[in-house]
Amino acid sequence: MKIGIYNPNLATMGGGEKVCLALAEALSSGNDVLLITYETQKREKLESYFGVNLKNTQISIIPRSRLLAKIQPSRLIPNHVKKAVDNYHVYRSIKKLNLDIFVNNAYNTEIPSPAPVGVFMCMFPHKLLDLRDMSSLKRAYIKLVNAVTKSVMHPGAATWLDTYQLVTANSKFTQKYIKKYWNRSSEIVY
Repeated sequence: MKIGIYNPNLATMGGGEKVCLALAEALSSGNDVLLITYETQKREKLESYFGVNLKNTQISIIPRSRLLAKIQPSRLIPNHVKKAVDNYHVYRSIKKLNLDIFVNNAYNTEIPSPAPVGVFMCMFPHKLLDLRDMSSLKRAYIKLVNAVTKSVMHPGAATWLDTYQLVTANSKFTQKYIKKYWNRSSEIVY
């Protein structure tokens, strides 16, 4: 099996990254495991700092989006569009890896699973955009951006979250907020 584990922030060297790397180590026995991130990481540094063995894993770097770099400074382009452009770039980059299983271990991301099997490994859920609190013009604009995003990245699923077959929570506390914020059931994996 070809398994991709996405964590764009491996360089932060935090608890979520430890869990991500422990998962990569465990799955690398008998599988082709890719750690997918933004910045070049030295395997030896990650192994030493976290006490894991990553010799059977590969590190795949997603190049920064040139388009996003151009539009990011612009105040004329709304943040919702910038986020959609970034999500599309990440989704397309990972989709090219032809994964069997995709594990999303990123906070505040709304990329759909680019693999047939998707697992969202949640440390804590972000709040989803609530359209009820917006003006009708802004609500129409957000719906238009979301419809374009859906047609390009997840035409067979109602939302990006519906492309994941499993959502995991790292505690009962997180599980409660996944239900509250996302209205999704989740499995606890301590």
